Order: sequence, then C-alpha cells, then structure tokens
Amino acid sequence: MTLLSGGRVDAYLSRLRTTDIQHDGHGLMRLHAAHLMAVPYHNLRGLGQELGEPAPLEEAVDDAIAGVGGSSDRTTVPFTLLLQSLGFDARLVSAQVKEPNDHVVCVVTVGGRRFLCDVGNGWPCLRPWVLDADVQEQQHQGQRFRFVPRSPRGPELLRVLPDGTTRTACVVDAALRLHGGAPLGGASHTLRATSVRTDVVLSLSGLTYRRDTRFGRFERRVCGREGLEALLVGPFGLPLALVGRALDHVARWRPDLLVRPRWFALGCGEIGQSAGLPVPPRRVVPDVLITLATVGREASVSRLLDSLDAEVRESGYPGRVGALIVDNHDAPRAATTVSKGGTTHYRIPITNLRATLDEAAAAGAIPAWRDGSPAPIGVARTAQLAALRAHLEVPLVGLPHPTNHPTVVWMVDDDVAFCQLGADGEPRRRTNLLYRAARYWAEMPQHAVVLGTFTGDPPVPGLDCLEGQLSDLVACVRGLLAVGPYGSWQPPPTPAPVFDAYYDLTESERPGSRTTWPYAAHQVGEPARAVALRLLLDIPRLLDGQQLTRPLTWDGDDADPRPSMRRGGNALFLDLDALFRWPTPVLTTSDGVTTRRADTIWAALAAADDPTAVVEATLPLLHGREGQRAELGTDPSVDAALHSAAQLRGVVLARAVAGRRSIPQELAARERKVSAHRARVRRRLVDLGQWVREFLAWHCEDIDEAIEPALRALHELGRRTEREIPAGDPAELEAFVRDLPASTEAWRGIW
Repeated sequence: MTLLSGGRVDAYLSRLRTTDIQHDGHGLMRLHAAHLMAVPYHNLRGLGQELGEPAPLEEAVDDAIAGVGGSSDRTTVPFTLLLQSLGFDARLVSAQVKEPNDHVVCVVTVGGRRFLCDVGNGWPCLRPWVLDADVQEQQHQGQRFRFVPRSPRGPELLRVLPDGTTRTACVVDAALRLHGGAPLGGASHTLRATSVRTDVVLSLSGLTYRRDTRFGRFERRVCGREGLEALLVGPFGLPLALVGRALDHVARWRPDLLVRPRWFALGCGEIGQSAGLPVPPRRVVPDVLITLATVGREASVSRLLDSLDAEVRESGYPGRVGALIVDNHDAPRAATTVSKGGTTHYRIPITNLRATLDEAAAAGAIPAWRDGSPAPIGVARTAQLAALRAHLEVPLVGLPHPTNHPTVVWMVDDDVAFCQLGADGEPRRRTNLLYRAARYWAEMPQHAVVLGTFTGDPPVPGLDCLEGQLSDLVACVRGLLAVGPYGSWQPPPTPAPVFDAYYDLTESERPGSRTTWPYAAHQVGEPARAVALRLLLDIPRLLDGQQLTRPLTWDGDDADPRPSMRRGGNALFLDLDALFRWPTPVLTTSDGVTTRRADTIWAALAAADDPTAVVEATLPLLHGREGQRAELGTDPSVDAALHSAAQLRGVVLARAVAGRRSIPQELAARERKVSAHRARVRRRLVDLGQWVREFLAWHCEDIDEAIEPALRALHELGRRTEREIPAGDPAELEAFVRDLPASTEAWRGIW
C-alpha cells in the first residue's frame, strides 16, 4: 500500500484527536482506542450486496478521515495504512466472521511482540490483543470479550455472554496470511451500526437500538423511517445521503419496517381522535416507572396515584407501570409496597438514602442535608436517583426493570396528575399519556430526555404570577360592579395566547399592561351576583399560588419537539443512563439561603454537554397547588423573602451556566427587577382590596360574608411581599459555578 502524505496523516490524526505518537505497545493502544471511537463501524454501504471487492483505498481513507467509517475495508484497511505511514510494522491479515476471508484485521509487530488490532467489527475492544500470549479478556461498558491466540482454528475472538457462555466473534487465519484483496463482507438486509465511546457503546441491529453503559444495557425499539434516519444521522453521526441510500434499500426489501406504526396514533392528539385503534403488543412499547418525592402532601400524592391508575386502566396500556416514591418529610416510615389497580407503588423514606446524599454533598453538587426537614428539591432529585440506582442493581418486586423489558423513567413532582385542563376549564383525561411516552421512546431515539408540559397552575412560584392575575381580577370586579348583582355576567374575551403570559418576570414576549384575562370565562350569561360570590370565595386560593385567571390549558394540538431548558417536575427519561449524567445542583449560601431552580441548572448542564439530548414535547400533566400555603413558616414575610431569594439566585446560577452571563451584573439586575415587581404587586393588592369592598353596596348577605376572608387573604399576600429580599453575594455564586465542572465529574463518580 502506498503511504499517506504528510497532510493526510495530519488530517487523520486530527480525526483521532491525537498527535503524541509513540512506537511501543502503549502508543499503539492509544491509536487503536482513538480509531475505534472516532471511526464508526456500520454496514450501510453493503446492504443487500453479496461478497464485494474492498473499497478503493483512497476512498476508504477519505471516509475514515471524515469519520464516516463502515465495515473493515473502510476502517481496518485505512487504519493499517496510517500505522504504516507513521512507521509501524503493520500488515493486513485475513479473518472470518461468517465465511472465509470475509473480514480483515491488522497485525502489528512492536518491540518483538505481535498485536492484533480489529477496528472494523463493531466490538468495543479498546486494546489490541497480544498474539504471543495466553488467553486474554477485555470488557467495556458491560460487554465482555475473550481472545484465544492458540485456538485450533486460529486466533479466535469470543463474546462472553451474561450467562458465561461464549460465541465466536471472529477467527483469524491460522497462518496469519496476508489479505490479498479478496472480497469482503456478505449479503445482509439488516441495518447494523456501532459507535464506541468512553462512557457508552451505541449499537443498532435492525430496529433495536442499544446503549451499553456501566449501569447496564438499555434497549429501544426504533419505529419508522424518520426515527431510524434521526438516530443514524444524530447519535451515530453518519452522512444523511449514505443513510438515505441504506434506508431506500430497506424500503425495497422490507417496506413494512419503515412504516409509521398505527399505534402511534394512540399517543397523538386527543383520545377521541384515536378511538377504535387496536392496542399494540407489549413487546413494542416500554414499561413505565414513575418516580417522585413527596413532602407530606398526601392528598396530592393520592390524587397523582389515582390518576395514574385511571390512565393505565382507561387507556389499556399493555406495558407494566409502577411508581417509586421517596418520602421526603418528617414522618418516618419503613419502605412499603402497595399494589393498586394493576400498578405497584413502592415507598422509601429519604433517610434510607442518606449515604448517597452524603456522597453527593462531598462532591460539592448539593449541600449537606439534615434529617427532620424536607430536603430541597434538588437534593430530593438526587435521592430519587439513589433509589433508582438501588432498584437497577437489586430489582424491587413488582416494579418495571430494564432487564425484564425496556423501560422508561418518568420523574414527576407530587403535585401533578395524569390528566389535563382543557379550554372548557374542566380537568379530565384528554390524551393517552402513556402512549405518548411510548411514541416518543420509539420515534425519537436521537433524544435522551423529553421535558413535558403543564396545564392548570403554572409551575412557578405563586408570587411570580400574581401581578398579572391581580390586574385581571381588578378588571373583572369592576365589570361585575358595573352590571350590578342582578345583571348578567359578560366576561371580556380571552386574549390571544402569549408565551409565558402568566409569568410576571418573564423576559420573553409579554402582553401589554392593559391586556386582561377574564375570570369565569365559561360562565357567560350567569347572574353577576353568583359570579361575584365565586370570585370572592376563590381569592384565598391565591395564597396557594393557584391560578384564578390565565390558567394553562391544552387545546389538543401537538407541538413539534424543540430544545428546551424548562425542566420542572415532568421529565421523561428515554435513555436511562441520562439519569446519571447531570446533577441538580443546589447551593446553601452563607446567609442561609438554599438555592432553587436546580432543575433548570440541570437543563443548562445538559444543553452545554449535548444540545440534542433534551427536548420539550407535548406531554401535558395537570399541575395543582391545592393546600400548599402551609409551606411558609410562622412569619410569612421572612419566609417569602427567603423563598424569593432562593428562586432568584437559582435563576442567576442557571443563566450563568447556560449563557456565561456575568453573575454580579445578573444578580443585581434580577434583585432590582424582583423588588420592583413586589412593589407593584403590593399596590395592585391594595387596589383590588378597595374594589372588593365596593361589593358591600350590593347588600347581599352571602357576598358580605365572603368579603372579609377575601380581604384577609389579600392582606396576607401583602405581608408576604413587604420584606426586602436579602442581597446575595456574587462571589459565592461565582465560586459555585466555577467549581461546577469538577463537582459534576465527582457527582458522576458516585453512581
């Protein structure tokens, strides 16, 4: 073979991300591992072909330099030429996978020893095998291999299966005869591809997509041409044109494999749109493991579990569904298992997970946590991971587990339910959520996590969506007073949707200050007296952060998946190893404030590490804040100020991680913005209180009785906003962000 020019050698080494060349066993090992991870194996070019001539040498080298790869003629052959060009004694040797001479390997002599390099078979053997030695073994991310140099048939590579049995992967010509350019490969109609990485081995065989990691093997069944194309072009990094030609062949041979399955319609739109479709077999959908942490809101937890049972029962979902619950509150309890409605609910106290939380605190990702009080949400997320990791290692009876069947993990908050709030204002099951989860799992293999959406109360602090509501309520009260107690209620029209219209502190598009949403929009024509009474009785709900106007509703539409950092208590993990890739960081500052928005920081870390890993899709849960006013302590003004500071500093941390913003400038600007917002809220509370008192002129006994509780609620809300938010120390936040990369690596190490 003609040696490569200096420029092509440099380009090749750039692909391998190495320039340190050493002509010894260690140097060869580094080149071998680098090539295996930089130039993928696949059979896309040879689909449907009988034994064919090896690829033209120059074309094979170009493919390797471009990271296209292929079978052994486009991986091992150019790798051997690179070694020769670098001064190694390397030669091509014939080998067999299925038929004689259908494969080629590289034998390199270094320091008097002979090494076997096979970078063209898709096996994650990161070190060359020593031909002049006894039996050897290697393993990478759970895949185990054994090399028998003196096998009777010739040097033999064996795959060691989990049960200890072996299968032949490759047999090398016993005489180590040079490969003479004989035809390579064999006829195949099955897509095969492998991408070896430090922390994961990706493989595709037919429609089965596997991820081998130190947490085990996780499988997904890929459905439809678009899903296969997205997978091969995305995670595998193969050229679109090459993928398209391969899929064209599959379409000619087995067109049914690329058709979008009919059952996908069960996970689209509203329930009525998919009526009459048959339920798919369990083998094509994943099991679903719900996980949550509760802080003692048992009514909310019961609502969630009841709605989950209803979802399973009414949808007829064929997969197994279970819930793993971390009890994050004072009441100690033993771990318990409850079976209800065909699902298993397993509850474990957070104190049982103390050892892992201590390790995470030592890593610097979360603060040390004391027993006796609910852990911050970011710490509780880590506790959920600890419970999941224990379950992966020792399966809990009755819960879904990936060794039994492909499984997704759906991490939710304890104040959500598996139903939706529609435009009619009524909460009920409007879409098949479990089929949606299954569809995303099969249809979007290029993504690791789907962030779901919410209906009902927005998942932001109540005070942060109060100013807009107060404006709405003042307009509605004035409208009611104008028609009088015996008039008919004519609510103003609901404005056109505006992104984040409910969130007062958003920096996205916002409605104008004169834009108001109606109260009781669906009560057109009702007596004003009845509407006024309901409004007064509803005002205390603002103390829970509930939405009286501007509720989040679902209109039945499906939005296209898009990158997002809006992770909250609705995250669907399609790749289970993604659970352990990024922490939910929490900082306790010197003034005692423990930061919130850990989920958003997690999303920022994910986006920085892998921009395609996390997307937001239509997966709507109902979020409700009933009974949450008790979360504040005995002095609401102090607790609300600390809560606002925790929220504010978490936002600053997330923005610093995501956008590299200046923490001192961002912190000061955010503190000014929140303080100004609180001042406006106080003024609007006074304004609303004055208008509420005008109802006394109606002389309606039931309305008179409702006015005082409403005024007390408005006064209480005012107390929550009256104390100044403590100023944060930017140096503390900067140090936390600066140490976050090291903390993240240390955090990953505990799993």
